[in-house]
Amino acid sequence: MRVLILGAGRIGMSVGKRMRGTGDQVIGVRRRDPGLEPVMPMVFGDLAEPSTYKQIKGAFDAVLLCATPGIRRGRDNGLGRGSRLIAERWPQARVVYTGTTAVYADLKGGDADEDSLLGEDDESRALLAIEDGVVHLENALALRVAAVVGPRYAESRQRVKAAGDMGDIAIRGDLGRPFSYVHERDLIDIVCDALQGGFGCGILNVASPLRMSYADYYKVLIERMGQRNRLTSDGTKVPSRRIDARRLWGAYPGKPWRTPFEEEVASSERSKAQRKPGQPVPAGAAAGEEAG
Repeated sequence: MRVLILGAGRIGMSVGKRMRGTGDQVIGVRRRDPGLEPVMPMVFGDLAEPSTYKQIKGAFDAVLLCATPGIRRGRDNGLGRGSRLIAERWPQARVVYTGTTAVYADLKGGDADEDSLLGEDDESRALLAIEDGVVHLENALALRVAAVVGPRYAESRQRVKAAGDMGDIAIRGDLGRPFSYVHERDLIDIVCDALQGGFGCGILNVASPLRMSYADYYKVLIERMGQRNRLTSDGTKVPSRRIDARRLWGAYPGKPWRTPFEEEVASSERSKAQRKPGQPVPAGAAAGEEAG
C-alpha cells in the first residue's frame, strides 16, 4: 500500500511510522523542515499550492489529510484547496481527513452524534466547508475528532503547573460541561484502520466512550501533579456537548479505551476494527462500556 500524509505533524508522523513498520510505502508532506530526523521520506511545501504536488511522483492508494485547518486561530491554511488538488492528482485514492467536533452546535450538554445540529457561526461554516470538500470525493471519510490527549499533548499539564501549588485555575465555560476526548494512541489506531478502508465513507465521530466533565478531568490532573488548586470558570459562553461516537465504538467491541492520563503504550497493543475494508458501520451499533 502506498500512502501520502499531508500534514505530517504529531499524529501524521506517528501514523506514517506505524504504517511503514507494517510494510507500507509512506511519504509525508509538511510546510517546513522542523530539523528533526524524519521517520519517512518528506516533501516540504504548502499543501494548498500546486507546486508542492509536482514534487510528489506516482500513484497513491490512500491519502491522509491531517494538517491543522488554522481557522480557529484566525487563519486559513488552505485545506479546502488541498482537498481539490488531491482529487485532481489521485482521484481513485482513499482519502481520510482528521477534522474536528468543533463543528457541532451548542447542545446544552446533550449528546452530539453525526446527525446532530451543526454550528452556524463563521468558524463552523469554514470548518464544514473543508469537510464538505473531502466527503464529496469518491472514496473519502471525514473523522470529527474530539480533544486529543496523551503524553505529547501537554497544554493542560503546563496550565496546571503554571498555576503553582495552590493558585486558581480558570477554565473556559461551565466546569460541568462534558469533556469529550480521544487518546492520541487510540486516534493513531483509528486513522490507520480508516486508511485501509475501515468505517466506509462519509462522517465519523472520534471520541472515547469514557464519561467525564472538564472539572473531573482537571481534578484528576491536579491530584496526579500533587497540587491543591481551585477550579473556577472564566465565564466565557462556549458550546457544551458530549460527543456520541457509538458508530465508532461498535466497530471495536471490547476495546480497552485509554484514559486521558495514560502515558506509555506498547506498540503491540494495536486493535483492528472488526469489519471488512470499506464496510460502513451501522448507526445502531452497540456502544462500548462507559465509565461512571
